Amino acid sequence: KVSEKGRDVYDVIVVGGGVVGSSAAYKAVGKSLSCLLIEQFPACHVRGSSHGKSRVIRHMYGEQTQYASMIPQAYREWRQLELQSGRALLKQVGGVYISGSKERLLANQQCLEKLGVKHEVLSNSELKERFPEFSVTDDVQGIYEPSMSILNADLCVNALQERFISEGGRMLDMQQVVGLQRIAVGMQVGTRSGSFKCRRLILTPGPWINEILSLLGTTRLNIAVQPIEVSYYPPAKPAASQIPRNIIFTDNHYLIPPYEYLGMTKVFFIHESKQRFANSNGARPSL
Repeated sequence: KVSEKGRDVYDVIVVGGGVVGSSAAYKAVGKSLSCLLIEQFPACHVRGSSHGKSRVIRHMYGEQTQYASMIPQAYREWRQLELQSGRALLKQVGGVYISGSKERLLANQQCLEKLGVKHEVLSNSELKERFPEFSVTDDVQGIYEPSMSILNADLCVNALQERFISEGGRMLDMQQVVGLQRIAVGMQVGTRSGSFKCRRLILTPGPWINEILSLLGTTRLNIAVQPIEVSYYPPAKPAASQIPRNIIFTDNHYLIPPYEYLGMTKVFFIHESKQRFANSNGARPSL
């Protein structure tokens, strides 16, 4: 921190302590910048999208090439954080994309080829042979990506915040931002317990972004908050051959093999037609 007439000025203030904000703060102190991370809820809360025991990381993102291009570096940095934190964060299990859309299959295949990621294109009969635990219709094909993995979201956020603090960063949780003001040195961020100055401000509040932007009087972003329904299922038959071993995803749902609960497969669905406000209380996953 740099003193400005007796008051501290941070190089960077990050608003929002989820995985994106925690990563940004961690990177800031890694560049020898003084940084304050502000989170409106308790650290590692369950109100946003950075909680839970499992999240999928993969290279297959179809035509979203700009996003896909960042994934190889993301894999490397998660492995680096594992070494630094001494925690197992990423578990490689492999995964397959299943679709009846030739266009989407081709887009994902080209995405993997462009990144140089190992993969296999599977015909319908090969899908049925490789994944006998699933019943697939005759009109679909698949792409298998061996590097597809599971990230433990809770541990990832916790590891980022621990490293951030250990390297000199400061975190304030349960501190809602109530004011933003442009000042000569940069920005002043007001919370219910005090104000803080910074040279640069990074906003990573997720679905609360428009509430933060309203403090600046700037244009609202056109975003939609989508709920994701999560359930856990035991296999129809207890035989080992019936328990999923790989991640499966289609155009509207994901399946994660038993990882959070013994013998329970996680299934979640994405409903594009539904929206939910960020501060509404969502249902907890059913078991």
